[in-house]
Formats: sequence, C-alpha cells, structure tokens
Amino acid sequence: MIKLLFKMSALVVMLFLMNMPAFARLNIVTLIYPQYDVVKHIVKDKADVAMLLKPGMEVHTFEPVPGDIEKILGCDLFIYTGSEHDEWVEELLSSQGKKVKTLILTETMPKLYEEEMVEGMTAEEVEDEDESNSSRGPEFDEHIWTSPRRDIQMIELFCEKLAALDPENAEFFRANARDYAARFTALDKDLRDLIGKSERKTIIMADRFPFLYLAKDYGLDYFAAFKGCAAESEASASTVAFLISKTRELKVPAVLTVEFSNEKIGRTIAAETGVKVLTLNSCHNVSPEQFKSQLSMAELMRANLEVLKEVLN
Repeated sequence: MIKLLFKMSALVVMLFLMNMPAFARLNIVTLIYPQYDVVKHIVKDKADVAMLLKPGMEVHTFEPVPGDIEKILGCDLFIYTGSEHDEWVEELLSSQGKKVKTLILTETMPKLYEEEMVEGMTAEEVEDEDESNSSRGPEFDEHIWTSPRRDIQMIELFCEKLAALDPENAEFFRANARDYAARFTALDKDLRDLIGKSERKTIIMADRFPFLYLAKDYGLDYFAAFKGCAAESEASASTVAFLISKTRELKVPAVLTVEFSNEKIGRTIAAETGVKVLTLNSCHNVSPEQFKSQLSMAELMRANLEVLKEVLN
C-alpha cells in the first residue's frame, strides 16, 4: 500500500512538473553588430540574441526580409540605432497591432554630436528639393559606439534594460557588464595616453567618417572624403586633390579607410604620396569568419588603437 501511494505521489509530481510553464528565456533582436556584441557579453548563455545584419554585409545596403520582420515582432526587446537608415523600422512598428519593446540608441544615449561638414569633404547630393528646403532639426551622428567612453555608457544602459526584463538574472548580467566595461575603460585610458603624448593629432580618412565620437571625445582633428555614413561613394576631384595636399602637408604616414571599403580613394592618395593605407574599424559589422570566431568589439577597438599609434607617432 505504501509503495502504491509512493508511486502515485511520484506520478502526480511528474505530471505537475510536465505542466509547469518553462522559464521563458529572453529573446533579444539587434540590428547591427555593436548592439549584438554588447548584449551577448552581458547575457552570455542566459538569453537568445540575434543580429539582423548578416556578417559581411555592408550596413547601408541592408533591407529586411520577412524572416527579419518575424524576429522583430516575436522578440522581447528590439535594439536598433535610430538613424535615418532605420526609418523602415518606424514604419514597420507603426503598422503592426502588436506592441514591440524597443531600445533606440540615439534616443537614450546622452550628448549626441551633430553631423558636420569639414573642409574638403564632398557634399551629399539632395534628390528631393522639398527635403532640402524643409525645416528639419539637426542631424545627429549615430556612430556612438566608436568611442570607448560611450561604449561604457552603452554597456550600462543595455545592462539595466536587460536586468529589468529578467530580474532573476539581473546580478549575473551586471557582473558580466562590469567585466566587459572594464575592457573599454582600459581602452579609454590607453587612447587618452596615446593622443595626449602624440605631437600629431590629425587623421586623414580617405572614406566616410563614422568616427566623430572618437575624434571629439579624445581631441583628434580630421579630414575626410565624406561625413558620417554619407550615401556617396565617389569623391569629387577637388576632395581627392585636397586630401592628397593635406597628406603631404601634414606628413602623415598613412591614410585611413573603413572596413569593407573598396579603398579606391585611399589607393589614389597612396599612389600620389607614397603613404600606407590602413583600416580603422567602425565596428558596423564583422566578416563571417570574425563572427564565427566570436571576435569582440573590444578586440576590434584595441586593433584600432594600434593603427592610431602608427598614424599619430
């Protein structure tokens, strides 16, 4: 009789456990690599994290497919930048009946910098005359993550958002966030030391310039072919001539391009001046091989530090 009761009790417990709802893991969707990298370092194996931008893809050519839209609508949190390239997100979310929790980087990070045109840049062509005459507010540069100082803020911001969504793992997230932020704190110090001791403080970007936060936060001057993430890829002849002249005048040992660039402008300048062409990584995305090996943004920015040592010394 006792054995029978024991078996029945065990069966009841088993059935109860089988019908208990499983703990729901957080499902986080990010648009581009910096957001993905930070979230992965915070949650590790305690949540599911997806990046919509495919590794190796140029960020400015990204267009969502139906599977991407399903991921956004089915996630617990969607993190995106909030730049002009993300207007499709606003259209998607406003057209859906379901409310999706979002974290928009440009709306939550403090002290954004306005995009700026500096001497020599090729201006963007305005296709819509009405747009050029509109009374839009200032255009803020969205490349906040290119400054280690801002990355520390971003890690803290993401961590608290994730901790609020999953209180059970909040302390786990905070410990991971502190560990990852420490790597950017070290980068921040090394950058300040490097630039503070360098006599040369100007870089020449033979490409777009998504490094406004890096430049302004650390006291770098710059010349570039285009501002921010301008849609143009063909620099004017006057821009190329200007950058060649500045390369000679400033006696820089190398000009810079961004990852996945065709380096056309850089190679032209190098052919005329004899300098090197080096890559400064804006961390928009990584190659499939780098993604598979779980290369971190902290490692990419540490590599950027070595590039800046060569350019500024």
